[in-house]
Amino acid sequence: MLAAILVLNLVLGMVASAAEETSFKVTVSPANGEKGVQVGIKAIKLSFDRDVREGEGSIQVFQVSNGSPIAEKKIASQGYVIKSMEVSLPTNLEYNTTYRVVANAGAFVDAAKDSVRSEAIDLTFTTISDPGSKAPVITEVSPAKGTTISGTSQEMSLTFDKPVQAGNGKLSLVQASNNKSTPISANTMRIEGAKVSFTANVAPGERYYILIDKDAFKDIDDQYFGGISSAQDWYFNVQGSAVGWNSSTPTMPRNGASGVDIKTKGQLNFTRPVYPSFGKIILESKNGKTEIDVTSSNVTGGGTSSITVDWPALSYNTAYTVSVPQGAFKDADGNDTPVSSSWSFTTGTAGSGTLSISNLYPSDRSTNVSVSSSMTATFNRNITLLDASKVTLKMQGSNTSIAAKITASSNKLYITPNDNLREGATYYIDIASGAIADADTGAVFNGVNGSSSWTFQTGARDKTAPVLQSATMYTNSMIRLQYNKTLDSSINLLTSSFTATVNGETRRISNAYISGESVYVTLETGVAVGQNVRVGYTSNGVRPIKDLSGNVAGSFSGKEVINGIDSVLPKPREGSVSGSVLTLYFSDTLKSVSTYAYEQFRVVVDGYSRGIDRIYQSGSSVTLYLTSSVSNGDNVKVSYYPGSYPLQDYRGQNIPAFEDYYVRNTYDTKPPEFTGAEGSGNKIILSYNEALKTTNIPMKSQFSVLVNNSPVYVNNVEIMSNQVILTLASSFNQGQNVTVSYVSGIGGIADLNGNLAGYLNLEPVQYNVVIEGIRSAIVRGDTITITYNTSLRSVNAFPTNQFSVSVDNMSQSLQSASVSGDTVTLKLVNPVRAGQAVLVSYMSSGTMLYDYAGNVMKGYSSMPVTNLTDSGSTTTPGSVGQPSYVTSWSGIDFGISGYAMALNSAQTSVDRSRYGQTITKYNLDSVKLKDSLSFVGNTNGAQKLLVFEVPATEKAAHVVVPLNPLMDLYSSGKTASFAIKYGDVLYELPVEKIPFTEISRLVNTNSFASVSLAIRLESVPKVQLPSLTSSGAVTISALGDPVEVYITANVANNSSSAEVAHTGKIYMYTSKQVPVSTASLMKYDLNSGVVAYSPSKASSRGAGIVFSGKVNGNTVIGPAVGYGYFEDITKHWAKDEISELASKLIVEPRVNNSTKFEPNQNITRAEFAVFIAKGLGLAGDEANARRFPDVVAGSATGAYIGAAAKAGIINGHADGTFKPNNNITREQMALMMVRAMEYAGYEVSGSGTQALVKFKDAAKIQNKQTVAKAVQEGIIQGMTQTTFKPQGNATRAQAAIMLKRVLDKLNG
Repeated sequence: MLAAILVLNLVLGMVASAAEETSFKVTVSPANGEKGVQVGIKAIKLSFDRDVREGEGSIQVFQVSNGSPIAEKKIASQGYVIKSMEVSLPTNLEYNTTYRVVANAGAFVDAAKDSVRSEAIDLTFTTISDPGSKAPVITEVSPAKGTTISGTSQEMSLTFDKPVQAGNGKLSLVQASNNKSTPISANTMRIEGAKVSFTANVAPGERYYILIDKDAFKDIDDQYFGGISSAQDWYFNVQGSAVGWNSSTPTMPRNGASGVDIKTKGQLNFTRPVYPSFGKIILESKNGKTEIDVTSSNVTGGGTSSITVDWPALSYNTAYTVSVPQGAFKDADGNDTPVSSSWSFTTGTAGSGTLSISNLYPSDRSTNVSVSSSMTATFNRNITLLDASKVTLKMQGSNTSIAAKITASSNKLYITPNDNLREGATYYIDIASGAIADADTGAVFNGVNGSSSWTFQTGARDKTAPVLQSATMYTNSMIRLQYNKTLDSSINLLTSSFTATVNGETRRISNAYISGESVYVTLETGVAVGQNVRVGYTSNGVRPIKDLSGNVAGSFSGKEVINGIDSVLPKPREGSVSGSVLTLYFSDTLKSVSTYAYEQFRVVVDGYSRGIDRIYQSGSSVTLYLTSSVSNGDNVKVSYYPGSYPLQDYRGQNIPAFEDYYVRNTYDTKPPEFTGAEGSGNKIILSYNEALKTTNIPMKSQFSVLVNNSPVYVNNVEIMSNQVILTLASSFNQGQNVTVSYVSGIGGIADLNGNLAGYLNLEPVQYNVVIEGIRSAIVRGDTITITYNTSLRSVNAFPTNQFSVSVDNMSQSLQSASVSGDTVTLKLVNPVRAGQAVLVSYMSSGTMLYDYAGNVMKGYSSMPVTNLTDSGSTTTPGSVGQPSYVTSWSGIDFGISGYAMALNSAQTSVDRSRYGQTITKYNLDSVKLKDSLSFVGNTNGAQKLLVFEVPATEKAAHVVVPLNPLMDLYSSGKTASFAIKYGDVLYELPVEKIPFTEISRLVNTNSFASVSLAIRLESVPKVQLPSLTSSGAVTISALGDPVEVYITANVANNSSSAEVAHTGKIYMYTSKQVPVSTASLMKYDLNSGVVAYSPSKASSRGAGIVFSGKVNGNTVIGPAVGYGYFEDITKHWAKDEISELASKLIVEPRVNNSTKFEPNQNITRAEFAVFIAKGLGLAGDEANARRFPDVVAGSATGAYIGAAAKAGIINGHADGTFKPNNNITREQMALMMVRAMEYAGYEVSGSGTQALVKFKDAAKIQNKQTVAKAVQEGIIQGMTQTTFKPQGNATRAQAAIMLKRVLDKLNG
């Protein structure tokens, strides 16, 4: 053994010795082989990659031709260390001469190790050929520049001013019409001294130019030719046939075409490339004649065979004739283009001229499509197939196109797969822009995104049996058995197939039937709340429960039936809204209701309250009449809070309260929108923006879940409210990457009106504690807080024995349990420590946990609890100590206060601002931020504000804020705001307003551990700012530099970032003294050059003014003061209000730059809509304006009308028009103003119509509830003490007064 070890050591030593360094290289200048060396160099320079000492030997320089030395330096051992050395040359070197430099090995030694010595040096270099030697230049080319040649094979050459050699670059011949480049290879070029020649093939009628790389040719001194990079330096024309019109498609639109889109451009197609010469293209119609000079910017395409003409605005349904004179264009040979023959076309009516798809087969999102099907897209006009490769058929989950034949005929596009499709798979078809064009007009079809517009699923036989999901008491005498799929309702079930017991006693069954995915079993005698109900079913083959595919459900016995309070008392079992009529259907007959009972209901439409005018009851239904209709896509929820006029069933029992009950919007045609996915353990929850249909349970196979790119099966699918709950076959943890995909189809996820949800493709799943119905679970010290997604019925002392808590796998005792709002609070006997693993379980038996709608909350087992206990802390929430780096902060200039983090809470680095300035970037410490937010979130003060202040000496503020601490605060249910102060600007971002789900989607991650927000505040350079308004009526002056608020989400070690749609509040202070009534914040749109009012408030603060206002998204905003003057209001009673609104760019004269306001003229519907939109700071929306055929969407007025319509402030008339020029009525004004206040989040008081009692003409008011709110809020008054005149009109001055009252309330 010892001998083996010795041998091994010897071998290893030999290997180590072999690997040791023994020599090193020396770098010499001039380098070996270098040419063109200047004769005046004074020395040969040697440099080393280490410290060296001189060894022994010499360095010699020889002239190669005669071998005579010209310089020598002796090398002798010295004690000092050097990094370089020079060998002096005594005289100037000779021109065009080669020299040799020689040094022996070991001339230098490594200063650290004598055994490592320099390698020998032996190199040559050549001096420049003559004193005037410069880089070669071209003296002559053939064919000469701009000449015209004939033939298809051409000898070409270029001559330099000296002999040249080939370099590394290339020479290319380029066809001008399409920029197609043909490289001339080195082996086809001939170089003879100073001349380079080659032969190339050319096409008749074309123009060519030559490009040469900078390193393509060099002289004897290695000086490179500078190259040719411009198409104008060397070009020539090849003579061809005289130009003519393209015989197949001379013009577009085609001669005689009809239904032409008014946006279609003209196209002239010739047989060869042409160039503008002179003359005018004439366009004639009944509206007159337009002349377009061929040399104007409206005519493009010179140098190609297709000339494009950008017409002036065309009119709908109009015949046009076009004339093109002879010689308007010339080909490269100077031949004139011929005169055009008769060319005419007719435009279509609005919307008729645009090429669009009128029908798809299979239709979008269709299912059970035959695997042998061909696909057809039918267009509204005849089409031409331009590029078949841009039409692709793909299977979901694969980027590979499926082989198919693509053809077009008439108005149809055919996609015929080469082979049968796969069974049970989802496919989509993409039609890219440029694939299809209008056969008559040439207009290119914009294309179709298949994943969102044309998908289908092939058929596959369902072979799985229906599975029982739950058993509940639907009423006090009816059991509902809910299955996971739709059942065959044609089966007449036998009551003998079922058994039921109540407290162990058998109950007779009177009926059993199928509806949707449920079986309803009716008992002859009802049950009481709390009784133990069990049900059984025997599948005996006679009239069994089965699904639509014939799969028979299995038998079961003794299934426990959920029997809570909601089983005895009737509750809404269904609800729908159609226009302004909302109906709730209860599970039992109700007693007659009071006419004032509607005051106990609250209806919310897309997050904003909607007024209720009256109530009606019949049988088991209650109808609420709303003050205005709901629109397509609106999400509607209703809540009921019993008061003085409670609803009762026929037995006299009060209907319990319920909250946020979704009802079906019968007008809704919009699919539910996916808002995010989260999960933990073996649960994933998909959330949508509206309630989902619980009778549509998708198949498990419609979902695909990947955990670290490995598939995990879905074992169960449930739907509750607006969420889809997936139960997985195995669990995942926080460190794993999880994605979910979903294939849409009939029977899949749908909203209450049956609109199918779209496809999901690899959506990231954010890790979060997920138990059905629970939003978060956290523990701090001795307190566990479990927050639900909905409000719960309060319980002061909930039985603790229904909960169990384990800490590090050890059981923990509870002091108490209570329920309040949406939170369950558990008090532990002993507090937990930081880092301990906490699990909590809940048994749903005995005392039940109910939500406000009476639904029983499900039990759960071993739910992970996020431990937020600080290290060393064992206290209850609220006693978190104040960190040493957090101090009280008084924003005296802004009129607010809070806490500030010290500057050393961040690391700094040098950075460049968005506008190119050198600044300091502050990266906040994640732990310090978390502790600071925890402290601020647990304070009892009203101002829960944490501020980080960037020194005013910085040129801009750039603060990087870790997202995890913000998410932790949000998950804990606490509220606070984080703010950046920079100079006279403070931007506040409420934590609850941060769009965490959207950020997760933007940066494509389900963990925020490496995600941060970059918050930037910077003054915008004046040269980039649009000019402020200055006209005859209004002058606006800036009170300070506008500041850009810019926030992005970033991932560590990833250079990309994504803009964040944030909602915050900005404060700006100025020491300038101006009237606060005419001062406000202005938004600057750097793209459009528009400056507009931003809803804000200006208040005097000490010796200056503080501005405050809401900020939505990244924006440029700054303080300004306006002065509005109209010559016709100087003595008017409303002059102050009109001037104030005008100074803020909210109201304006009827004619641009006019100095007259016309205060006593009646205001139109369009004018008032624009005033309200500007007062709310809405951005114009042309798309929504197009819903009204009588509104010019492309105008500024139309855009503001569209914005007001999108916000729900205005509605059109029954015929779909808006009637913008009609005078607005007083009732319409009241409706718009109340809706505007509700849109802005203002809680409009009042729910009755008492405010209208004093008006004799109140009966003429159609929307009493809403008008009463406007009167009660004081924004509109009667025309007299006793009359309101709802159909009367208002003047522009009266409208200004009312609008100012609204804005004062919103900005107060």
